[in-house]
Amino acid sequence: MNKLLVSDFEILDRCPWDNSPAKTAEFLYQDDMGCDVVRCPECGIVYAKRRLNENGLPKYWGDYLSRVHVHDPVTVDKRNKMYEIDYAFSHQYVSSGRVLDVGCGNGSFMGVYERHGYDVYGVEYGKEAADTAGKTHRVRYGVFDEMDFGDKRFDLIIFRGVLQYVPNPKSYLCKAVSIINNN
Repeated sequence: MNKLLVSDFEILDRCPWDNSPAKTAEFLYQDDMGCDVVRCPECGIVYAKRRLNENGLPKYWGDYLSRVHVHDPVTVDKRNKMYEIDYAFSHQYVSSGRVLDVGCGNGSFMGVYERHGYDVYGVEYGKEAADTAGKTHRVRYGVFDEMDFGDKRFDLIIFRGVLQYVPNPKSYLCKAVSIINNN
């Protein structure tokens, strides 16, 4: 990864959801890329107050897959257990059908749904991860809220570790509403 510079970040002065002042937000943690993740006291949404801007996003996500601990057996085991827990939760509400995993990374979480008989698709912003996941899954590379899905509809749309980082989470959720099945 190219080193992230101060100029690769922006600091929000308002909540991206309800536009309340960000200065009153509760600090939760700083992630590994240097983003300050906070909770809005008004609406409760969690978002990155200090976040990557248009220059920083491709720098960070371009080779993300190579930098995460996908080869460390302990980390992989923990992540797989977490995937099974997340799957068990969503399965209570959507027991079959078509799934879209936005921010699918290398496709590991998609694989859990495939093993349980779901029809799975992915979207990934990081080129390296999209290429890797695309070798074994149906994955599109790019920005989710700019994609055209035609008449394809989904029964479950997953955003794991995505919405707190995107510039406009409302746009992502509106896009999801437009492609989710009505049932």
